[in-house]
Amino acid sequence: MSYPDSDVKLPWPRPWESFLAKTRLVLFGAAGVCALFCYIGVRALTERSNAEAALSFTLLFVALVAGACAYVTRLSCRCRRPQVKLARLNLDLGTAVIVPNSRTATALYVTFMLSLCILFIATPLLADSIPRTGTWRDSRFHSWAFFAPIFALYPVALLLSFLMRARRRLGVGMSPDGIYRWSWFSCSFFSWSSIQGVHVREGRELVVQLAVIPPVRGPSNPEVNWAGRLNVFRRANSRILAGYLATDPARAYYMLRYYHQHPELRHELGSQAGVDRISSGTVE
Repeated sequence: MSYPDSDVKLPWPRPWESFLAKTRLVLFGAAGVCALFCYIGVRALTERSNAEAALSFTLLFVALVAGACAYVTRLSCRCRRPQVKLARLNLDLGTAVIVPNSRTATALYVTFMLSLCILFIATPLLADSIPRTGTWRDSRFHSWAFFAPIFALYPVALLLSFLMRARRRLGVGMSPDGIYRWSWFSCSFFSWSSIQGVHVREGRELVVQLAVIPPVRGPSNPEVNWAGRLNVFRRANSRILAGYLATDPARAYYMLRYYHQHPELRHELGSQAGVDRISSGTVE
């Protein structure tokens, strides 16, 4: 069967329609924050306060990376060409159609986490070099700076998460048996029979929510790591951040919904036919 070209644009789901305008406002605010940190850093350099300048420019870098990550995962992702491939699963599980995470989005998020690590670890060192003024605000800053390295624990854990998960690459996979979700710390499997619905949600991210029922205990799936079997990770993995996938978010939603609603076509997910259908956008 032949399909149209992959450049076809799928309609934006209704709950996401106001998301673009909100994101533009957020990015406008982030630009203002960057300008403020830049001004503080330049002023600190003119006053020969190197520690304050270093802290300000570190905050500027964190804000710039966060803004770039928001732009890539919330605005420019709508024009992203789909990257869909057929991949073999572990052992005798067969093959699945996989949509990996965008390399650009992943790299920006890793850079953001790395910059947070540097910020939280460097803050107490830089705070010791900033002269105390004796004000209430100064006292609060130095008190917070002492505990700042604690906040680096999550970014460090995320940067080392590849040691836990089964695959190096993140993303979503669909097989004739169900949906695989490879996230930072785990891989979870949701059989088609356990999925009650596929919905879109609008919040701080573009979310495709899988409405799933608790799994019936059975043979373990070799593709799923130990963390992916825990309820806390299964709940998190049922919430798919579509803006990070290597396709436009609308296509990610429609492909999941399409195969949920058409069980008679799920056999395509073990062959090139599934890749062709998703790449063409024939999933409404």
